[in-house]
Amino acid sequence: MEIDDKVKAEICLDSLKYAITQSSSHVYPTSPTTSSSIPRRSNLSYDEFFSEYLVTNQPVIITDLTDNWRCRQLWLDSHGKIDFEKMRQQIGKAKGCVSVCKSQHITDDCKENNDKESSYGEEAKLDMPISQYLSYWQHLSPSDRVLYLKDFHYVRNYPETKAYTLPTIFSEDWLNKWCDSRTDVHDDYRFLYMGFKGTWTSIHADVFRSYSWSTNIVGRKKWVFYPPNMSSFVLGKNRPEEISQEARAIECIQESGETIFVPSSWFHAVYNLEDTISINHNWINASNILFSWNYILYEHSLVVSELLSWDSNG
Repeated sequence: MEIDDKVKAEICLDSLKYAITQSSSHVYPTSPTTSSSIPRRSNLSYDEFFSEYLVTNQPVIITDLTDNWRCRQLWLDSHGKIDFEKMRQQIGKAKGCVSVCKSQHITDDCKENNDKESSYGEEAKLDMPISQYLSYWQHLSPSDRVLYLKDFHYVRNYPETKAYTLPTIFSEDWLNKWCDSRTDVHDDYRFLYMGFKGTWTSIHADVFRSYSWSTNIVGRKKWVFYPPNMSSFVLGKNRPEEISQEARAIECIQESGETIFVPSSWFHAVYNLEDTISINHNWINASNILFSWNYILYEHSLVVSELLSWDSNG
């Protein structure tokens, strides 16, 4: 059901007031609504999502958003498994960002490196034709490097396909609306992830400390969350086993067809328990804009401080 402009304006005003209140006190809501689990919800209205999860900055799994998504027919076979030939025909000619899964940090974006590995004390990344990645996946051997295709701009590259519908509860997306309005660059924060069983993403908080949502089109994932007040335990770490037991982790399993909402500044690691394809969006709106802005200002101050130190050292 579509929300009319007046209701949207009222929602934005309410959430902006909330954000201002939270920003002025420098407090994040960080305690989960349940002691050690993430709730599963269905038939979640915008008002419920807004009041119970968005402005309280709490994670939730939503079970019923994908039933009519076209990508199930586009990407899966009659048994609900990944159809590699369909994927190859649709997106095989495009290039994707492939991460080498190992115990090193993950950067926010791929380097333009002509298919050479980037190595700056970070997890190595490759630009690879997707057809090549699919062939690697189909003929995987135990001695191969573990590669995970991430951050592929499916909507940007194939807007005419309309593989899925943006859920109404995530529709107040200022970040991607801003990207769509720009004429100087062609970019967005809507991504396709593809990885086989055993691929993973190390501990991180999302870009700009944005919200994110992630839907499994096929496959299952394990999520390990750390609320923002646990950041001192997780910064500089890659995997949960490296973190002190004093830090309270919240774990959940995301099933095929389910969508998970990731709140601002929640650190998380993600493991593919099966061969998995997922859709992931980062977004910012009135509920978290000041938190994102404060993070950007903080990062900017670090850059300025570093530049000034270079200048003072000659």
